[in-house]
Amino acid sequence: VQQELSHGMFLDVGYSGAGGRHLWGEPDINELLPGQAVALGITPAATPLTTTTDPRVKAFRPYRSYRAINIYQTWINSSYNALQSMFKKSVPGGFITASYTWSKTLTNAGSNAASPQNTYDRTVERGHSPYDRNHVMTASWSYELPFFRHANGFLKQSLGGWQSSGILSVASGLWAFNPSSSSLGTDPAGLGILGS
Repeated sequence: VQQELSHGMFLDVGYSGAGGRHLWGEPDINELLPGQAVALGITPAATPLTTTTDPRVKAFRPYRSYRAINIYQTWINSSYNALQSMFKKSVPGGFITASYTWSKTLTNAGSNAASPQNTYDRTVERGHSPYDRNHVMTASWSYELPFFRHANGFLKQSLGGWQSSGILSVASGLWAFNPSSSSLGTDPAGLGILGS
């Protein structure tokens, strides 16, 4: 929707949405049940599996005697919804524009190589994507400087007609999850796989 507010002043407001379904992902189909390594007494809570403890859990995996089995499956979904607005005003000798987007990007994987924390319940993976910026504002301007505009000869050619212009972009921060800062420790799902 575009509306002229007054002479030389315009406002655009719109909605944008997109969805991704059945995108490629790489889950581990040989994953322990959440908390299983801890329940079996193989590893303490919030401790990743090591070369010593990993062989002990192979007997409890769905495909015994194997470690992780990462396969490509079309299980990732995403959605994007945004309210977009733009304001433009013409001024003598230039213009000013300002754009603002209020959006949300949700997904159940951060990338196509992301493995869910819990392959058995992928619905709990849905949340803000790692590249989601909820607020983005951009402003731009251009203004012809009035100096020596009406001069003659050398002054007009060398010092007249200069412009001042610029672009300003401001955005909210990216969503991130650092397992080591979680109150759940380095292994939030209790799988024994995250950590250093």
